[in-house]
Amino acid sequence: MYSLDALKRGQIVSKEIDKIDQGKGMGYVKRQSRADHLLDDTISPWHRASSFALTAPRVAIERFLTRHKLFEMIIDLPGSIVEIGVQNGQGLMSFAHFSSILEPNNVQRRLYGFDTFEGVDGKMVGARRYLDQSVDLFDADRPLGQVQKVHIVPGPAEKTIPEFLDQNPHLLLSLLYLDSTSSAPTRQALDLLYPRLVPNGLLVFDQLNFPNHPEESEAWLRHPLSQSVSLQRFIHDSQVCFAQKSAP
Repeated sequence: MYSLDALKRGQIVSKEIDKIDQGKGMGYVKRQSRADHLLDDTISPWHRASSFALTAPRVAIERFLTRHKLFEMIIDLPGSIVEIGVQNGQGLMSFAHFSSILEPNNVQRRLYGFDTFEGVDGKMVGARRYLDQSVDLFDADRPLGQVQKVHIVPGPAEKTIPEFLDQNPHLLLSLLYLDSTSSAPTRQALDLLYPRLVPNGLLVFDQLNFPNHPEESEAWLRHPLSQSVSLQRFIHDSQVCFAQKSAP
């Protein structure tokens, strides 16, 4: 483990400097420095959580802004929000907070998160428990908290989506957010959930054209929608792209 101060003082052997020059080591150093910052025991957990701009990495703030802009685009539309690929719940709960703050009386806007909660190579152990606790805290701190707003749908999405639609034939969507590292859930969502998007609703991709996880691009390019839907992006976010469903 090397601190940034050690880097500046040149107290790293040339082999490690070569790794950093090749883009292999600096990311680790930055992550470690941020970890040390987060673990500073002179700051209370409450202060750390409520002052997230002090501790969150730039990309997390960037993505938070992206989701807020997406939500503003659908706030006057009917329909719920579905996220395929919840991971730790940051995206799902961001949308939940936007809804509870900007439209506190909109009880028909539900949020549904689909995920196996196993992650890539099983690295998301404990994420579901932590997310459930976060949802409970969210409900305790919002208007109409007795009306369930966030719903978790565990399991492989390619299997749970058809079952979910059978149980919720009324479902309309204002926003469909795709963030899966597997092509099968993406294809299933495009086939079965995209038709539920209301006119002017948003189809959002989190990892399209992303070399580390090509599955989303592969599913999209093989789908007929890719030939008729125009994708856009926000200038501040190089990863997320979206399409607005045309009115008939």
